Amino acid sequence: MNLLKYPFLLAMVFSFSVGFSQELLYEVSMQEQIENADIIIEGKVVSKVSYWNSQQTNIFTINTVEVYKIFKGNSASQIEIITPGGTIGLTAEMVIPSLELSPNEEGIFMLQVANETLQRDNRNAITYITYSDTQGFYKYNYANNSAVNTFNQNYGIEENFYGQIVQFTQRTPLKISNFEITDKLELLDQNRSTNNVSSISPTISTAGTGSILTINGVGFAPAGLTGTVSFPDANDGGATFFQALESQIISWTDTQIQVEIPSRAGSGQVRVNTFIGPVLTPVLTIDYALLNVTSDFTGVATAYPTQHIDQNFIGGMTWQMNNDFNNNVPARESFIRSFDTWVCETGINWILGTSTAVNVAEFDNINIVRFDIGAELPAGVLGRTTSYWNGCVQDTDLNWFVAELDIVYNDGINWNYGPGFPGGGQIDFESVSVHELGHAHQLGHVIDNSKIMFWSAGPGAANRTLSQEDIDGANNVQDRSTANAVCGRGAMTSSDCFLSIADSQFNENVRIYPNPANDNITIQIKGNMVLSDVNIYDLSGKLLFRKSFISGHNSIINLNISTLNAGIYFVELNSEAATATKKLIVN
Repeated sequence: MNLLKYPFLLAMVFSFSVGFSQELLYEVSMQEQIENADIIIEGKVVSKVSYWNSQQTNIFTINTVEVYKIFKGNSASQIEIITPGGTIGLTAEMVIPSLELSPNEEGIFMLQVANETLQRDNRNAITYITYSDTQGFYKYNYANNSAVNTFNQNYGIEENFYGQIVQFTQRTPLKISNFEITDKLELLDQNRSTNNVSSISPTISTAGTGSILTINGVGFAPAGLTGTVSFPDANDGGATFFQALESQIISWTDTQIQVEIPSRAGSGQVRVNTFIGPVLTPVLTIDYALLNVTSDFTGVATAYPTQHIDQNFIGGMTWQMNNDFNNNVPARESFIRSFDTWVCETGINWILGTSTAVNVAEFDNINIVRFDIGAELPAGVLGRTTSYWNGCVQDTDLNWFVAELDIVYNDGINWNYGPGFPGGGQIDFESVSVHELGHAHQLGHVIDNSKIMFWSAGPGAANRTLSQEDIDGANNVQDRSTANAVCGRGAMTSSDCFLSIADSQFNENVRIYPNPANDNITIQIKGNMVLSDVNIYDLSGKLLFRKSFISGHNSIINLNISTLNAGIYFVELNSEAATATKKLIVN
């Protein structure tokens, strides 16, 4: 179809978009994507293989894509797209958010030439990355004839979406293969399934935990053939589906399917794909999701749970802020509050060590917190969490543990560092940090806006309080981490909620008691420390109590807190040179 001949299509394309906003992303327009793309193609992922970069500090995956059409750039029948993360032997890396492609996914790719050099044989091949990362792939959903990225669901792929691209490229797409959207849609319509689902069990479950979903009905295996099961993808709010691995199909008969719920499954209707067409189940609710490592080390692609270990040899994991991040006091204190939220609510044994001059996110045994340098993060990305995992075979089981964690924030964002709430055009740093640290705790996305791990939020919004389901998911990981010593590494021990601080010496010399408290607390300061003010915040970061004064050395200060309701609070204690934060429970 020559869309340049149909200008009426160009006038109507925008009415077919549904807007989303992403907590860890900001929207990049299609015009910007097209202007910055070296090549724009329609195609299908046919294979993927992971490689180390040349420095062997990060893992990347080469996704080979069969090209259907070229909308911009030179002709090619196949191209290779690099995405961050992957699995090599007993080492794995996952970067969130980032594009993660699966074989047989089809859509439009907005691509730039990649600069990354990987350790592989064909070193001279031209490789590409998607411009604006996850936003640069518009995945096809034939069930409703749409092309979907993180922010938009564009209905009418051939009738409207093609025209939206052509409006900017002013070029008729170059056809490389015989692929046609209309053929796909006609085939789907012809094969509308006559099978049906009578029930699912359970109706409420969790993802990435090994939980099994049983689907009951008729006509699932005509002539003994089996198919696939796909779940609403929590990474895009269920706009597309994420297919369970073949190894996650436990059993399949004509009347019943049992499938392990994959890590990226979100709440919604599950799609059973048989050879005579798809059928949807009743709604499945996912309370929380855990990250998994996907590995074919045993010969079959399999999803494995992860856990924490005693990485620092004192029971947990030590994080370090880059010096520039540490010197940004509002950012540092906002991160500390989000850090404390997870430590206190789940017992994860994280501590903050001294700041460091290290300013890279790579597999270097340093759990770094930092801002990016220039345009280091892809366009549209607010922040990223990277999990690095190691595995081992132990008693015939393959175990995976968190070997390192890195978090990088975009330094060009209009951040609200708090503790007050953001204005209309600001992004709340603490909310993003709590979410990022949830990924570090090994939690995945969910489709429920009452939860920290909800996939989406918008500017001016703040969500800093863990839901019970967020806590349950973290406790699932923490319980496994404290119970199991794997791969010759000690098990993690639970934290006693000894909160992060800006100055360890000040923290060691200040004490609050009783705790839990009722109407009064006593603050004791030892040595030469001088207390200048006390601030009390609730878990959302709202300031509820403030008192300023200048204490003497070795002081004891009594405060009346009878105006506080029963609950959990953070008490921020400030001297002229340092800050300490303590958890306070009021009965």
